[in-house]
Amino acid sequence: MSNQPATNHDNQLNMINKNDYTYGEDITINPGLSKIIQVNGVTGKIYTHDIATNQGRIVIGYTADKKLDFYHIIQDPEGANAINTLEEMGVEAVKNILRINPGHGVNVLINQPTNNETIADGIIETTGRPVMLAPADCLGVCIVHPGTGVYGIFHAGRAGIAENLAAKFLYMIMAEIKEMGGNPNDMQIFIPPHIRGYEYPHANNNFFKTKTEGIDPATGEPIEEDNWWGLNPEFAPQGADGKYHPDIGKAVVAQIRKAVGHKIPITAANLTTYGGNGGVSHSRAQAKLPVGEINTRRNMVTIAFIPN
Repeated sequence: MSNQPATNHDNQLNMINKNDYTYGEDITINPGLSKIIQVNGVTGKIYTHDIATNQGRIVIGYTADKKLDFYHIIQDPEGANAINTLEEMGVEAVKNILRINPGHGVNVLINQPTNNETIADGIIETTGRPVMLAPADCLGVCIVHPGTGVYGIFHAGRAGIAENLAAKFLYMIMAEIKEMGGNPNDMQIFIPPHIRGYEYPHANNNFFKTKTEGIDPATGEPIEEDNWWGLNPEFAPQGADGKYHPDIGKAVVAQIRKAVGHKIPITAANLTTYGGNGGVSHSRAQAKLPVGEINTRRNMVTIAFIPN
């Protein structure tokens, strides 16, 4: 536990009612099994979740040091750090991992090859290759269908939620399941750790609207329309700090339930990427921290589905 004094942002968190930021009903909480690993003096933590019986497992990696950033060391699978870490993750065919870099949009790939430069916000796989993404503070939602072997991960951030990416991804993966003779109601959905609404302040609600391609003839400015956030403002309430707090976890669950109802089980780790260690966790070096925040406790987050 850090002995650093509380920052302005930490103090702001005490002004928020954390009980307001829950997933809602019909959610199973399972943080998974955790294991501390150490490679060349660098410490990280791995969580595993056996969400899909006889299908594979979900692996989530955390580290506060780029030397053990699970996502980036996989780009150099011959390196000693990569070999040791991937053995802990249970990944054998390292070079076959399909990895995507979040693009903060709605692009979804199906059975397509990827490389270190691939940008997409969802990937669906039916041929047995592991899939991986690094969602930072956002959600890397994993969906598995045990009967057909169809599975995928999508990146649900503020922009993807605005465009209802969860529904689009679900419709696409259900089409693959049906094509392989499966029943979509047998899907299993897993929500990994992510930043919670009370940890996620925005000075204004400008993310409630999306600019369209049309131009307002009166002003010459792009026309702005309410997006999903604007149509559902209760998922980004204004806190006692005067800022808006988008609850991306609860929002994604709501989008999933709207698309497929309540028959499909959802399991959530109920862990936060911000966490008790403080600091803004973000996998990008360009992460912008609140004024006065010292970036000494950033967490790297990776989620992968490793089929058997």
